[in-house]
Amino acid sequence: MQIRKVKKSFLHNTKTDTKPKVYFDTNALNFFCDKFKGRSKRSFRNYEILLSWPLVDEIECNSSFARSSDLAKFVWDVSNRKILLNIKDLTFLEVNALLKGNTLSISDYFDSDQSYLDALREAKNGRTPNQTRVFLRAAITKQKEKILLWERQHRREWFSKFKGSKMLPTEWQEFYPLLLQRKYFNQILYKMVVTYGLSSRFTSEEIMNLDYKNLTCLSVGIEFYAALQFLIDSQFKKLGKPDRGDLPDMQHVFYVGISDYFVTNDSRVYHILHDLIDTKNAKIIRTEEFYKKTNFS
Repeated sequence: MQIRKVKKSFLHNTKTDTKPKVYFDTNALNFFCDKFKGRSKRSFRNYEILLSWPLVDEIECNSSFARSSDLAKFVWDVSNRKILLNIKDLTFLEVNALLKGNTLSISDYFDSDQSYLDALREAKNGRTPNQTRVFLRAAITKQKEKILLWERQHRREWFSKFKGSKMLPTEWQEFYPLLLQRKYFNQILYKMVVTYGLSSRFTSEEIMNLDYKNLTCLSVGIEFYAALQFLIDSQFKKLGKPDRGDLPDMQHVFYVGISDYFVTNDSRVYHILHDLIDTKNAKIIRTEEFYKKTNFS
């Protein structure tokens, strides 16, 4: 992976193109696919619709062949047919750039691997092999189980580190400073480094001493993960069980940092991104609102 080296420091804002960049999570993608079936998609030319590996995987492994085809046709028509780096490569990209003082451009966030185009082409033509779909579903299920165990471990850590003789704070704005003070977000980042097999590239000391807020995409994903766990444990805001779509939710939100619009209908995702954490320049918006405000209707 080549990173363009310049003398300036790492930049928060990598969005330099004039077309607003839009990321649809899966439920938003389904919404717009249905809305524009058999209709002109000319309105989307005013936007750069972003694609990610998690999104393509979910399209491919949909339980319905016909639905996979519809979704693939839709993104084939409206997107730039480029795909963003997966979370592992995204982690390496941003951490490496921050530690070396490099600046990233938006082009650095796109993957050079063209195999996803073949996958989309096969899906839109209804030719995705069934064994591929079965394999993807199995792999995603295994990842979800791993995330579920990780979440349980982190919640146990919260009670051991922050509770003590008192109750955990019931409001995020009270709990957030404690997480900052204990460098909890850096701890999450280092666990990502280890999980993705990058510990030989970055030391624990390097990760724990960097300012994670300067990671354009990773900072949003990390804070979302922590806020999600907080809401699961909060006695006042029960927003679903720990394994309720956590993996796809967390994967999608990493791309908020390079988006102008992040479009979702998921109540948990919207609440966390809109009300609890700083998403910098990205507008977190519900599908219906985006549909109306952008003159699609």
